[in-house]
Amino acid sequence: MTFISDGCAALRQACSPAARRVHVLPLLALFVALFFGAATWAAAPAAAQIPSISTRGEGTVEIPADKAEVRVSIVTRSAEPNTASEENETETATILRTMRAAGIPEADLQVASVRLQPHREWDSDRRGWVEAGFEAVRSVRITVRDLAVLPELVASIVDNGVNRIDGVQYMLSSPKDHEVEALRLAVVDAHRRARAIAGGLGYSEVQVVSVKEDGVSAPQPMMRLESAMVAKDSGGGNPEAWAEGTITVRAVVEAHFNAFRR
Repeated sequence: MTFISDGCAALRQACSPAARRVHVLPLLALFVALFFGAATWAAAPAAAQIPSISTRGEGTVEIPADKAEVRVSIVTRSAEPNTASEENETETATILRTMRAAGIPEADLQVASVRLQPHREWDSDRRGWVEAGFEAVRSVRITVRDLAVLPELVASIVDNGVNRIDGVQYMLSSPKDHEVEALRLAVVDAHRRARAIAGGLGYSEVQVVSVKEDGVSAPQPMMRLESAMVAKDSGGGNPEAWAEGTITVRAVVEAHFNAFRR
């Protein structure tokens, strides 16, 4: 009987008005929060989308070259391979002595390659190639850091045994500084393009989001006389032909901007 009485008492307590108020209040609070939260979310305006603009900018800097690499070959031919090789060594040594006397340092003189090979000539009567002894070839690279002496230098090496000029390549001693300037101009160009696009769309300001370097190049102009034999009595040709070249350093960037109205 005591167990039954205690159970009834607990049931009456749970069903009392006070107990019902305790359970209902948290549910009521949750309902109010959800209702007003949903109303606030529905009433909030959609976030305005910021227009974005992507452009590519290009910057170029033109600089006179301040050094050159002259590529020459000494070619000797003989019926005997040893004779062709020995004559080639002698003429190459004369060329190198001439360059040292002209003030070219040893570090700027480099023998790039040496070849000894059979020589063939075209026989028009037989209408075919025929063996004509042997040919020795030494290729030498000469770095010239004073371009004012380049024409006279070319004439001198031709007079002293060089019979083939493979090319003259103009270069810059310090290209990095010019590359940085080209990049700066490329960024300015990208910004100018973005402002032009924004103005056409009715926006007055742009703000950079990101900039990416897309390459820097400095093509080096080369004067080539590929496989052309130079006569020793030509004096190296016209000195004006060896005038210094101009190098164009080019940089490209990709840039992204956001557009705004004041």
